[in-house]
Formats: sequence, structure tokens, C-alpha cells
Amino acid sequence: MEVKLKVTKDYPSTIFFKFKTSHLDESHNQVKSVTLNRQQADRKFPLMRLNNGPVKIPPAKCNDLISLCTGSTALVRASDHKAFYMS
Repeated sequence: MEVKLKVTKDYPSTIFFKFKTSHLDESHNQVKSVTLNRQQADRKFPLMRLNNGPVKIPPAKCNDLISLCTGSTALVRASDHKAFYMS
């Protein structure tokens, strides 16, 4: 996949981008950035919980995650991260 980004002087708060997933597909899009003033930036926005409890995963995936935390070649080394995966 190829992605191209462009910002112009005429539209400084807009990022134009296009991406190609194949030689036949070419999509053009734009994203406008928003500048917040100090009063808007200080407001608190409540977040809704995505899940009511822990997400259930298959035992095989659970064992795979636990294996990343144990052994001599553990990829997850921080104790607080290990506690998350082991729970």
C-alpha cells in the first residue's frame, strides 16, 4: 500500500492524503485539524466504558499472551504490564 500526504499553504489546517491498495484503487481524502483555545482544552469530557468486564478470550490466546511474560526470552518485562496479562 502506498500513502501520500500533502499540506498546502492555502489550507494550513487540512492534511490531504491519498492511498493506493492496488493499481486500480486510488482514494483521495482529507482531514481538518482543530485548534482549541485554552477554555475548550480545559474542559473534561466523560468517557463511556467500552466493556462491562474483562473481555473473554480463547484459552489458546490466553496461554500465548502468558508465554510472552514468562521464560528467559520474555517480551513483556515490566511487572505492571505482566500483571495485566496474567490476570
